Amino acid sequence: MQIPGDSLPPTQARRTSRAGVHELKQQYNINKKVLGSGSFGKVFQAENKADNSHHVAIKVIAKQKLSEQEILALHQEVSILQTLDHPNIVKYYETYEDEKFIYLVMELCPGGELFEKLSANQTMNENLAAMAIERVLRALIHCHRIGIVHRDIKPENIMYDKAGEVKLIDFGLAKQTTGNQKLTTIAGTPYFIGPEVLNGSYGKECDIWSLGVLLYVLVTGTYPFDSATKNRAEVFQKIQKGIITFPPNIEGKLTPECKDLIRKMIVVDRSKRVSGEQALSHAWFEKCLQRKEGTQDLIEEGVLMRLRQFKGSSTLKKAALNVLVKMLSPNDVENLRDLFQKIDTDNSGFIEIQELEKALMDNHHQIGAQELKKIIEELDYNGNSLINYTEFLAATISVQKFLTHQKLEAIFRQFDIDGNNQITKENIRDAMTKMGREISEEEINEIMRKHDSSGDQAISLDEFKKMIMDDTDE
Repeated sequence: MQIPGDSLPPTQARRTSRAGVHELKQQYNINKKVLGSGSFGKVFQAENKADNSHHVAIKVIAKQKLSEQEILALHQEVSILQTLDHPNIVKYYETYEDEKFIYLVMELCPGGELFEKLSANQTMNENLAAMAIERVLRALIHCHRIGIVHRDIKPENIMYDKAGEVKLIDFGLAKQTTGNQKLTTIAGTPYFIGPEVLNGSYGKECDIWSLGVLLYVLVTGTYPFDSATKNRAEVFQKIQKGIITFPPNIEGKLTPECKDLIRKMIVVDRSKRVSGEQALSHAWFEKCLQRKEGTQDLIEEGVLMRLRQFKGSSTLKKAALNVLVKMLSPNDVENLRDLFQKIDTDNSGFIEIQELEKALMDNHHQIGAQELKKIIEELDYNGNSLINYTEFLAATISVQKFLTHQKLEAIFRQFDIDGNNQITKENIRDAMTKMGREISEEEINEIMRKHDSSGDQAISLDEFKKMIMDDTDE
């Protein structure tokens, strides 16, 4: 399997968008109420000016408070967010930057933190805990497949969106690794940190340990490794021993399957610790969750038709549809999200050609090998020979159903950087840059050839609408 994140491009080599606070305020109305704050900046809620049903979170970071190394680390975090694309990972939209600030536009998670779901006695029933842990496992499997280690799995970094879907957030400590590369810096939150992290040589397995600790906390209301005096050294000593016991008043209430999974995730010897994939197939999830297997009767004819029509779409149209699906509500994409996860049988967060072929055959759709290969190539907007989640939604969503005039105008504004009611070549280049995309001069010229029907070297709103709505974009 070719992995898209094996080698993130160096930050220094990236082209910087000209879009700053002026362009940001052209796109969004920013609420003055602070959603959260940290040492380097604040997070605000904002709404899209052209479509006030689309709300986002904007993290405003003051450059003057950051060292050069910290600015580099922030750009690396953005690179990681651009690489990730999963239903259970917070969505990254775009970056604006000027001389004083960096503005990260992200998915809003108004459903609150995981801990807010705990009952009065600070525990969560196993069914609810299984739903949350399963979603985070899926997110981590996706991260680990592309070499990303989160390093800070804890309750505060598990949020819920408007529809109650789990979202893994905060990749500030995340690191990109290649092959069997080991990390050495001690990072994470004391109660959740793995023993190998304390020993200074670790990899993706540390996330599974932390998630096992989180599961323990959810079902018992206590930490597995604690200190009566809150002595950090004592906590670390207990972590390195890794002896798991359950509170006497709780142990009898927990199912054997739950305790077994915890004991398989919190294992000092990481070679004996379960992987994300192994944990996801544990009997506890089968017991707690009503899973529906297989893709039979799920791929409607309309979905296949839209997959076929996506062939030949220009880079601009694909980018515009990617923006559209990120603006839709969780309920709008629920069925397609479920379909994506059922086709993705290895839970990697990607669809491979063999998985799509099997799903189509299961639904009695006859499609030739060459056409199937062509569909994969066309959907592969990121160039990794795999179909990402957003790519799949962009290709299968019913544009006629969801593209309101407000959303059309909002998407147009994403590319009309300077607000001149037209999209120029430079606008396309800048818009793609702030979305984390690289685009060649050849691609830009091809976009103009296809969609600038008036020949004035710019794309109007009407031409843009025709591009999105046209089913024969060849």
